[in-house]
Amino acid sequence: CLRQRRCSTLLQKLRSCDRSLVDMEHTATVHPSHDTATAPSSSFQRDTSPPEEPTQVLTQYQDSWLDRSLQKFITVKIREALAEADELPVEEPGARTLDADSATPVYDEFIDVAIELSRRPGWQTQLITLGLLRGVFPSWFPGAFRTFLSLFPMWFDARHAAVSTVLTTGWLVGPSNVCDVEPEILDETTRRGWGNEPSGWVPGFALGGRWRKELGAGQGVKIDKCRVLEMTGCASVCANVCKGPTQAFFTEDVGLPLTMIPDFETMGCQFVFGASPPELSQDPAFQQPCLSQCQAGAAAQVRAGKARAQLAAAAAVDCEESRCVGLEHSVSGGSEPDSEATHAER
Repeated sequence: CLRQRRCSTLLQKLRSCDRSLVDMEHTATVHPSHDTATAPSSSFQRDTSPPEEPTQVLTQYQDSWLDRSLQKFITVKIREALAEADELPVEEPGARTLDADSATPVYDEFIDVAIELSRRPGWQTQLITLGLLRGVFPSWFPGAFRTFLSLFPMWFDARHAAVSTVLTTGWLVGPSNVCDVEPEILDETTRRGWGNEPSGWVPGFALGGRWRKELGAGQGVKIDKCRVLEMTGCASVCANVCKGPTQAFFTEDVGLPLTMIPDFETMGCQFVFGASPPELSQDPAFQQPCLSQCQAGAAAQVRAGKARAQLAAAAAVDCEESRCVGLEHSVSGGSEPDSEATHAER
């Protein structure tokens, strides 16, 4: 009787597993505001259709030793943050090191941990990434740098930030270039010469070319094809691992408003410095459904399929054992009711 009840329970779990595969969704909640301490107010819906095979050819990159070293650094930091969030012991040095000279691409390791990070609730993913950004610098640096930037008008800070972004992020997102942005995207100027309206009182333009008086000139960065988004194919990685935390860090900690506008069709992205980002609950990037080539979604379906197969195998073995027990009872003249034996065989 115990075996039969166990068989019935396993069969119910198997049917429940089948229903869950049909209704599978990937939920990544976001903040209702830029305050990372608040509770999430919206969700990131995952498409339940089977992932399609990617048709585009991935861009090939020739990473330098410095590129691989930076990729190794951020990978280790994310792995340590995940272990700390789970209250697990951080791996000892040398337990699982990444060799920057190894034949295995270090960037692939980074993509793996980024996808692992994105599987958490959206608000938790953003908090972990924001903590990583803050941890790169000394605790006093963001406040001091914010004070320094306040000495110059926003357009001046934005143009220099755009050039600095192009020079320092190629190892992570791929090549990019400085671009002009639409003036209506930018924050309104609160005081002449101090906001986004350029004026000639600042001596020259230290980086990126000559000084230009046009509103929005040189305040953007254009990434034709983001390496992270292309390799993961995951809108959740883009929104929760990259966009949300980066915008919060620049806007709140550094004091330079930043809005990131990803393009999920071309896999590109645009940075707009001097433009405050919208509330995450109203940001189109956080309403984007899962992309067909999403690696995280494909991996989740593979894991669910394996779990379903294991559950089915366990149910089959237990049903066979229950059937044998029922036959033994029948041969030995057991008094087990026919209805129970029929249920076990069914």
